[in-house]
Amino acid sequence: RLSPVCSYIENHYADPLDAAVLAELLHVSESRFHHLFKENMGIAPGQYINKVRLHKALLLLRTGKYPLSEVFLMTVKFLKSIDIFNEIVYYMAVNEK
Repeated sequence: RLSPVCSYIENHYADPLDAAVLAELLHVSESRFHHLFKENMGIAPGQYINKVRLHKALLLLRTGKYPLSEVFLMTVKFLKSIDIFNEIVYYMAVNEK
């Protein structure tokens, strides 16, 4: 049931993502959307979006084609600071080995 939302997030992760838009994809209210998402995915929509963005960032960093600042702008520019981004990418890289 959430596949349209997950696909949308995968394809628009670099854009600002609004819960109202995601809820509309399922033709439900925002509060119902939050409930359905958490019930089915085990995490809140915002957490899932950040996880997708960080995963994309890690993939881009591994290619070696882009500097960290460019990957930041391409994927997770909505985080509060690049320092948070650096910490999270480092944590993910270390724990994924």
